[in-house]
Amino acid sequence: MVKVNNAIDRQETTSSEVPSVSRASELIPEILSEIFLRVTGRKIILSALYHSKGPWFLGHVCSHWRNVLKNTPQIWGNIFVDLDDHILPGHHRSRPWINIVNESMYFIFSTTTALLDLHIQHGAYIGQPEFFVAYTNRLRGLTLENCLLETYIWFLNLPKNSFPFLERIVFDVLTEDAPPTPDTSPLQSAPNLHSVTYQSMGLPGPNYSLLPLQQIMELYVQGVQVSLTIVHEILVSSPSLVICQFLNIKNGSISVGGGITMLFLKMLMLRTMDELDWNQLLPSIFAPQLEDLLIASPQVPLHPTILLLEKSNCPLVRLILLSPGSHNAHDLREVDYLIDQLPACITNLYIPIPVSGSIFRRMSHGEFPMLKIFQGEVNAEGLELLVELIDSYADGTALREQSLTFIEVQVWGVNSDSVAHYNLRGVDLWKEIKGLKIIIQGQGINIVL
Repeated sequence: MVKVNNAIDRQETTSSEVPSVSRASELIPEILSEIFLRVTGRKIILSALYHSKGPWFLGHVCSHWRNVLKNTPQIWGNIFVDLDDHILPGHHRSRPWINIVNESMYFIFSTTTALLDLHIQHGAYIGQPEFFVAYTNRLRGLTLENCLLETYIWFLNLPKNSFPFLERIVFDVLTEDAPPTPDTSPLQSAPNLHSVTYQSMGLPGPNYSLLPLQQIMELYVQGVQVSLTIVHEILVSSPSLVICQFLNIKNGSISVGGGITMLFLKMLMLRTMDELDWNQLLPSIFAPQLEDLLIASPQVPLHPTILLLEKSNCPLVRLILLSPGSHNAHDLREVDYLIDQLPACITNLYIPIPVSGSIFRRMSHGEFPMLKIFQGEVNAEGLELLVELIDSYADGTALREQSLTFIEVQVWGVNSDSVAHYNLRGVDLWKEIKGLKIIIQGQGINIVL
């Protein structure tokens, strides 16, 4: 990690008992954090995972620690440059400040030949980092966090073939303005790039054609609005995707039909606050290796999801459908048909609409042996069958093959006067079930075990 501070530089080590390089490498993160706090007045949390960042923090505390750094280049696997103006208030935009940053980074890159992961936080303060241009061919990972539009534009105009070894990149652009749409990008010629993340950016968002979509394996579009139209275009153009996230989808129309073949896709996460026509997208996807599917939408896209699963016949492990207030929206037969599409390997299931209880009946007969977590809603019949299933755990008659560890359901269509009909007298015995957490709530029902 890099922290630059002129005031800190003046605090030289005066003690004759100077720690050795070997002792420095043995310091635990808590000690490194405490030293940095005492010298700079700033509290830094270092976990064991980021142990390698600690010594570089201390490299700017005193000249001795810089010597330690110089002689232990093996600790430089991950460089974190935090250009936070809390360290040098009022100086972060000055020429001396930029010079200090550039000199520090030149020192690192010139001392080691390893490929490095570079995380620049508050990147807007450096504008156009000079050290960056000279060493782009040494980067394996790059994060531009909290950078302004100026820095992003500068990045897009870097020369072709600037990143021969870059594998991962993260953009976090602090702007309400529309980003530029140049004709080319240095990322188009990055042969090893496989993971791209857009954390935030102004509308209309990034130009995805500037990415080598054919080779991208992981795409995370998080705090950036993207239309359903663009989502469709990206999926069509990205056959190598393994993980795909679109967490802020806006409405849009898909004019061109046809299937979307995604032979390697294992995780698909789609989230929207709009009323989308999911029938335009989900049924066209063929993803035979899909394991993890999460869809969050104002209305549960039940039928489109069924068509996707039916078409893909995939080894789904986790299915999560998130939707507020839609428990009366679907035919129970359609819900049962969704259950029919689930493979035996399913482990996590969340359905925010009432199920008839067929899944619990099937579980009691040995189906879905891998299911560990069930969260959702049940109607009156579903509650009755669920109670029978849990009773079988309590009295020891449940099939040993079952893996269930967590049940959480909301009960609909059962009033407080009819609760006794469902034979909840065995609840006290449920407390003795080891390894199974139970939450059943509804009108007149509040069981938390």
